[in-house]
Amino acid sequence: MPVVRGGPRTGDIVIDVRPDRTSLGTEGYELRSGARLSVTAATETGAFYGTRTVLQLLG
Repeated sequence: MPVVRGGPRTGDIVIDVRPDRTSLGTEGYELRSGARLSVTAATETGAFYGTRTVLQLLG
């Protein structure tokens, strides 16, 4: 799957690490679907776990 930079488009999967989202903890993540699928986490570990869930959903 190619990694691209720039604004997200319809149908994209967006992975976002936002350290200010401390309520998600070190391993947690938020998954949202709509025009695009987004995984938001406070840490890279949380983002990794979020991508595993996306792969399970797609598989």
